[in-house]
Amino acid sequence: VYTIGNASEDIYYSLLKARRENKKVIILRPFSMNWLLRYKLTNSELFKIDSDYCYYKSETLLVFAVRIVLTFIYALTRIWVLFLRNFKIYLSDDLSFPFIGQDTLWQPVQKNPSFSWDFVKSFNWEKQYNEYLPVHLRKNSRLKAEKVAAKMGLPIDGWYACLHVRESGFRKDTILGKDFCHDINNYLEAIKEVTKTGGWVVRMGDNTMKPLPKMERVIDYSHSEYKSDTMDIFLIANCRFYIGSQSGILDTAYLFQKPIVLPNMSAWTFTFPPRKCDIGIPKHCYSKS
Repeated sequence: VYTIGNASEDIYYSLLKARRENKKVIILRPFSMNWLLRYKLTNSELFKIDSDYCYYKSETLLVFAVRIVLTFIYALTRIWVLFLRNFKIYLSDDLSFPFIGQDTLWQPVQKNPSFSWDFVKSFNWEKQYNEYLPVHLRKNSRLKAEKVAAKMGLPIDGWYACLHVRESGFRKDTILGKDFCHDINNYLEAIKEVTKTGGWVVRMGDNTMKPLPKMERVIDYSHSEYKSDTMDIFLIANCRFYIGSQSGILDTAYLFQKPIVLPNMSAWTFTFPPRKCDIGIPKHCYSKS
């Protein structure tokens, strides 16, 4: 619940599971505890998405009570985890954040849990990925976002691509920097290619990123006054396609099943192009010796 990519991924695969099993999803999450435990929910709008496979009624007393219980349990375990870090003892994230039932999204419970290719193939992931799954924002969020999009300058009858090029500022990380972080200037030709064909480009991200130079039909949303949880989701949900790094909001593009272009792929075992229309371009590897 604290990263937009992992939260999007869990929601997407839970909806796929609901479709497989003819069920509906209720999204439960604890309340944010950033003020006390450095525990901030990633994006409030993400947990409000709607689908034919979501069971939603405005937050009932029962749902509210369950969220309070979740918050109380994980506040206690989070305090314990943070306390042990003072002694360089690091415990699993499972104790700080709810991952209840997450494994069953990809690996359903089996009577005989030994690995079987036949069991894997029985889920026909290719068909699941390529069969459209209805996911959208709720009406009130969509109407508000459309007004903001107009203020941003996006034409109502136009189309745009979302672009996200990961940098290290948001997570202040150095470990992933070499493999997963890139320079936005290397994408300028791609931006020009989109705008040349009549589209717009909306650059996603946060204000720690290197600003884009002024370009026609380009909106550097990451540095704009219009940033919000709702707009983050709305822009991806309504783009024609998504160009991005193997990072974060890429999984939100998966959730809304946007056509995806993944340049500079440094991993192929996860965050891969899932559907037939998607394109992945791996980094070139070489040996100095």
